[in-house]
Amino acid sequence: VHFMIGVVGYGVALALLDDHLPGESRVWHGALLAMIGWLVMMVALMPMAGAGLFGMNLGMAAPAMTLMLHLIFGAVL
Repeated sequence: VHFMIGVVGYGVALALLDDHLPGESRVWHGALLAMIGWLVMMVALMPMAGAGLFGMNLGMAAPAMTLMLHLIFGAVL
């Protein structure tokens, strides 16, 4: 599931939205898309998994680390 979302989902979304996102940098476009994905995960998926809003039941490190990982992935993408 992570492979499909990460490669196919983000890849297709970035290809379709690249011309419409603000700024010229493709690195910024990938990071912006990753931040949106992170926000969806924190607000929708983490509470469904029982980790609370923004995964706060897992501690403060959970949202910070997942944001950093999403930003790195988006910038590379």
